[in-house]
Amino acid sequence: MNVTNNNKKFNIINFIGFRMSKYMYITNISILHKIFNFFTSFGFLFAAFVWSTRIKSDPRLEWIPVDLTLLFFIISVVRGMPLILRMKIKSTILLIFFVFLFFSLWLFISVLWSPISEYSVEKLIRFMTLSVWSFTASIFVISQNKQKFYEFLYSWIFFSAISIIESYYYYISIYLSIGSFEPRTGRIFGGDYIGMGANLSITIITLFIMVSKRFNLFYFLLIIFSFIVILLIGSRSAFISLLISYFVIAIFYKKIKVFYIIFFIILFGFLSSIWLPSATILRLQWLAYGSPEEFVRLWYYSKAVEMFESSPIIGWGIGSFDYYWRLHSPTFVYPHNIFLEIASETGIIGSILFCLFLFCIVYVFLFQYKIYGKEILVPELLISMSIVLISLFISLFSYDINSNRLLWISLGIFIGILIRIRQYIISRNIINKIYV
Repeated sequence: MNVTNNNKKFNIINFIGFRMSKYMYITNISILHKIFNFFTSFGFLFAAFVWSTRIKSDPRLEWIPVDLTLLFFIISVVRGMPLILRMKIKSTILLIFFVFLFFSLWLFISVLWSPISEYSVEKLIRFMTLSVWSFTASIFVISQNKQKFYEFLYSWIFFSAISIIESYYYYISIYLSIGSFEPRTGRIFGGDYIGMGANLSITIITLFIMVSKRFNLFYFLLIIFSFIVILLIGSRSAFISLLISYFVIAIFYKKIKVFYIIFFIILFGFLSSIWLPSATILRLQWLAYGSPEEFVRLWYYSKAVEMFESSPIIGWGIGSFDYYWRLHSPTFVYPHNIFLEIASETGIIGSILFCLFLFCIVYVFLFQYKIYGKEILVPELLISMSIVLISLFISLFSYDINSNRLLWISLGIFIGILIRIRQYIISRNIINKIYV
């Protein structure tokens, strides 16, 4: 009798164990499936394409036989083109996209009178592939699907977290070896400090909007650590653009509690007083008193104006600024201002097309804001607006038209989300009228 009871107990235990193990197996498969879907999603692949320019110079990645940017460009194109071909495209988006294509076409045509050089050829190829795809994928894929937009954002946060860990490891190693460190001398992942600062600024303003909507301790800590890294690397443009976008978003987004606005102002001020190195403070003071960097930029500005005045209609052709004014510089040179760069190399025609492109985006936003008011100011639109502000500010002082790829991405996401939100409001109002 006891044996029978023991066998019954044994069978029941086995049965329960089998069921639990089967449940755990299914759960593990489900988790692995979600992880696999995340890392193969278009949002992650496109974020990897953007971030690859910041990490591919790391010496630890020299074993990879192909350029990471090219690799993720090809993968994202293969993954994204079927999505674009299947979607229904709104007329407003098509109009803005065609204006961008006309601008791109004029850049391509300008090579006919451009002095052919290594830089001009590389600049043309990069723009017609990497930059055009950045805008295309942003306006047609990332912005038109809420799930893909947040896949892109979470992927961005993922890469930011890795970069923050690498930054602290890098700076702690330097401090332990020499007892101090100099801002800007650090090359996180072997990349430049401006790009890393811009990417982390976008992370901070994105997380600020998310935390203001619903508090998350991990996001809150990521904001603090990201801000400290920006202070450590000494990127003035990233620091200033972050503050500008922060105050603009705080003004527009009324759902942000005043507590969060005041709290983060105090927090950023406190962190700045503790973590802002003296060399970074000096670089900020140079904005008022001038520095060798500012004088060089002013010289570039003056030469760009001279080029525009000497050929105002069609400019001197793509990549011409480097050809005429590189002098003895070991690297490619450019005006460090996207408007002056376009004016000097593509003339009035290129400038009009670029300004028309920007005007269309601003006009659509102001028109929709006039009709629907703050109803369109959803977190997605404000996040994309903050990315536009940061990338546009940096394009006024740094990089060339290709390195400012983040500007094309942000403009595409912003106008795409704006049109999608407008369509949602129209559909909702129609449904409300039917059932009222």
